[in-house]
Amino acid sequence: MSWSKFPIAKPIRKSLKEQGFEKPLPIQVRALKATLLGDKHVLGAARTGSGKTLAYAIPIVNRILNDDPSLKSSSDLKRKMCKVQKKKEDFELIDGEMVAIEDMIVDKYDDENENQNDDEVSSNMSNDDDDEPAEDSTKERICPDAIVLVPTRELAVQVKEEIDKLCKYTDIRTCIIIGGISQDKQVRKLNRAKPQIIIATPGRLYDMVQSDTVSYINMQSIASIQTIVIDEADRMVQRGHFEEMIKIIDTIKESKQFRKDFFPYKVYLFSATLTFLHELPERLKKNILDSKQGSKKNKDKKSIDPKEHTKKNKIRKLLALFGIERADTRVIDLNDDSSFGRPSSDQLTEFRINCTPQDKDVYLYYFLMQNPNSRTLIFCNSKDCLRRLSNVLKFLGYEALKLHSEMDQKKRLSNLERFRAKSNAILIATDIAARGLDIKDLENVVHYQVPKTCESYIHRSGRTARVNQNGTCLTLCEPKEIPFYRRLCNTINGGQDLELYDVDPDLKALLKSRVLIAQECDIIDHRLREKKSNQNWFAKAAQECDIELDDEDIRQLSGKGKSKQLNLEEEARDRRKLAQLEKQLKSLMKRPLITRGSLVRQSMATMNKALASS
Repeated sequence: MSWSKFPIAKPIRKSLKEQGFEKPLPIQVRALKATLLGDKHVLGAARTGSGKTLAYAIPIVNRILNDDPSLKSSSDLKRKMCKVQKKKEDFELIDGEMVAIEDMIVDKYDDENENQNDDEVSSNMSNDDDDEPAEDSTKERICPDAIVLVPTRELAVQVKEEIDKLCKYTDIRTCIIIGGISQDKQVRKLNRAKPQIIIATPGRLYDMVQSDTVSYINMQSIASIQTIVIDEADRMVQRGHFEEMIKIIDTIKESKQFRKDFFPYKVYLFSATLTFLHELPERLKKNILDSKQGSKKNKDKKSIDPKEHTKKNKIRKLLALFGIERADTRVIDLNDDSSFGRPSSDQLTEFRINCTPQDKDVYLYYFLMQNPNSRTLIFCNSKDCLRRLSNVLKFLGYEALKLHSEMDQKKRLSNLERFRAKSNAILIATDIAARGLDIKDLENVVHYQVPKTCESYIHRSGRTARVNQNGTCLTLCEPKEIPFYRRLCNTINGGQDLELYDVDPDLKALLKSRVLIAQECDIIDHRLREKKSNQNWFAKAAQECDIELDDEDIRQLSGKGKSKQLNLEEEARDRRKLAQLEKQLKSLMKRPLITRGSLVRQSMATMNKALASS
């Protein structure tokens, strides 16, 4: 099916053609039928890398163009509606501590264009409201047309870039609300630009809504948007995560009856694992069995009836959460029981290596040596593991980039761009890189630690083998991770083990000698940096408290009561040892990796060359 089969505006079709999208992908076909032809809410589930972003972006942009061809910031109806909303209802959100994790806004236009647009909007507003009292005009609220909520800052930036490409031949303005840059800058940009589409993570958006510091983003405008999209919806609605999003949704649901009097709104929920079902934990199965047998032991404990643990009930809960009716909703599930949302076996090759915790570094080094010209993404479950691993790889000669939640936002985005730019780059990340990120030509994904949920495995693995590309996924499994690995295989691999990765034992033995030295270097280097960090902390604390401490006092405090001389001797000894180990490692790495297998291959190549010349 081609794009021409749908009532898509010409500027959108022109942009799609320019980007090389000759025809819609399956999830896009189904979503466009539901939205452009059926005007439905959409719950969409399709494997990773299947084009879900465009599946919701096209209907958003198309609706804005159809509703407001002149591309004013708001139509007359909407501006009037916002004012009536202010008079008619006074919403109160649930009180609670707000953890604002976002703080940056990037606008599509430069400041000069923004100011020009502001003048045009002000002129249009004054012309339309000549018959209204001047005091009322100061209370007007201009509403955004659509909001896209995503779980991570990096995904927000990527979604904005994709929507901007789609809007290239329009005057639609977009912005993101995420963390990392001052809130003042964010407020100024929002007030000037008044974008039609906002892409945000929930925390900062809710903070701005509740504080009412920005006239464009407040209780009334959020409750009056036309379209809301929740990307990675299954993650966003998990209990204990993104509570601010639930409060935003509650605000929108409160205005449900009011909306019917003016215009309908649409909800689009998308994720590769939207309809994915966990295998029930044994403790819940036991509770069910005990309750059936009349046992009072687990009477008050939570249990789930397996008959109710279905996709249909999961969808019913999502509909109730967002306050939408089943009859007005199109559920699109393109996942099958073999892929469960991850790339197909024709595209993604999955391997495993069973090993001890000490040997994980060796096998990872082996894998990287076997794939020297490939881009590789390595996932860890914790920041401590990520830090240690990146340092070990540094001593082994690899410049491994890092990505985790405690990094400065600019550094996070910078590392991601550097990873995209270099064809053989290595990125070590936590699960903030697991969902949604589309990195071109990413050949390999390594699960350095087995993910604790099947969804994490699916989304991590889905960073490779996207659209029509192929990829490799390797899982390193130590003994204590076997329960997670076994649950993974039982749930998404039919109980079958992943294929074993072929390892040359002779080459592995040669590489292990290098890794052992690199690990020892990391231990000493970490100890030195920890001492330096402690000294800096005591010096800073003393300065803030107006306490005078000399270098000896600081070294003694940070050295667990040891004298300055003893601390200096230990530090000097560590530095000498580290220098010796680094020299030894560099010497070892200069030696050729010669194994029996490589000698056989070399002799065969020489023989074939001799036969060819004769």
